[in-house]
Amino acid sequence: MGLGESPIEVFPPEVFFKDIEPNQNYEVTVTIRNITKNLKRFKFSKPQTSNFRCDYENIGNVAAGLTVKLNIQFECNSEGDFHDIIEIGCEGYSTPYQLHLHAFQPAPDIQFEPFVNMRFIPNGEVRY
Repeated sequence: MGLGESPIEVFPPEVFFKDIEPNQNYEVTVTIRNITKNLKRFKFSKPQTSNFRCDYENIGNVAAGLTVKLNIQFECNSEGDFHDIIEIGCEGYSTPYQLHLHAFQPAPDIQFEPFVNMRFIPNGEVRY
């Protein structure tokens, strides 16, 4: 593998929980695939905050092309936006993959037109 190439494929590459409400449980499954040609052992760090939780089945070495599933759960007692990171280490590689976790409270979804037609007005001319 060249520089900057990861030995794993993570899907989704980032986790978003949108429109969260207090005292509700949210869950998403993340798939980690071994894209090397060898058996690899994965190591997962726990989230730093207690709002996020990560569960996975410890299956030992993962064969080439096979996957491990992580169940990421989120729950909170108060309103706000929450962020955390799970580091995914792979045997033989010094730089772990950082899986970013985000949980956002409800917010307005404002969308603007991609193009505004201001029409042509000659310089110096006034129109009402």
